[in-house]
Amino acid sequence: VDLLPSDVKSSKIEAWLKKYLKDQGFKARNVFLTSAVKNKAIDDLFNFIDQHRKGRNVYIVGVSNVGKSTLINSML
Repeated sequence: VDLLPSDVKSSKIEAWLKKYLKDQGFKARNVFLTSAVKNKAIDDLFNFIDQHRKGRNVYIVGVSNVGKSTLINSML
């Protein structure tokens, strides 16, 4: 989210991503656009994971240098 232009609406990105994941055969329960730098949606994401994982593993995936480790560290 940190690198997106300010005129881009988060809701449009979330809708596009949900559709894309569905088209690819994934069953995403939710999409969170986060910023570990600005602490945006980190608590929402953590609470969602805590409520829904039910003992299952959770995976944070993405290409190199997108902030996966920063995100995980901000949740610890």
